[in-house]
Amino acid sequence: MNGPHTKKDFSVEEITEQLVQHVQSRNLPDFYKLVKELHPYDLSLVYKKFPEEETNRFLLLFKPDALADLAETLKLHEQIQLFERLGPERTLEVMQQMDKSDLIRFMHDLPAKRREELLSNMNLDHSAIIRSVLNYPPETAGRIMPDQYRTLLAHETAKESLRQSQGTMHISASSYLYVTDNEGKLVGVVSYRSLALADDKTQVEELMTISVQLLSLVH
Repeated sequence: MNGPHTKKDFSVEEITEQLVQHVQSRNLPDFYKLVKELHPYDLSLVYKKFPEEETNRFLLLFKPDALADLAETLKLHEQIQLFERLGPERTLEVMQQMDKSDLIRFMHDLPAKRREELLSNMNLDHSAIIRSVLNYPPETAGRIMPDQYRTLLAHETAKESLRQSQGTMHISASSYLYVTDNEGKLVGVVSYRSLALADDKTQVEELMTISVQLLSLVH
């Protein structure tokens, strides 16, 4: 599969040049029309090529959710550079729009002093969630699983798992749930359908699939 393509397959340089012209002329309708057609990955390439003297004006034209999408495509040093440009107040607004898993990875990789500065200025709900997740050992389910996923224990029975999963968000017959051991290590996945069809006393570990792409959840 080919990578993302920019509008009409124009080169990144051509699109960057057009956007620079729109910024300089304050042609916001055409600026937003072009930006709207860009994939976040393509926008990140434009951002990296944007002239230094125009970058701050460029960033001012985006709302926090769009900047969050941009930040999630960048490497750590590029994210730090972006947030330094945005300043503390806008940085916090953007962080609170970021995918929680991406934000946690970013916070984990930051120097401790810088991480604490950001957390201390963040709203209490967000900072509490991030602090609690960062306290889990690396590669445990608590560290790498977003909130919307329900984890099951391998030794639980199908009946116990179904009862505990009731009320969980977005659970359907085709849903998969993550399975952990007693120490929170991710050991497999199991379909909700398998649990529903199994004998009540069947343990989850008998139903789960072990060949999970665990590394893709960590990196």
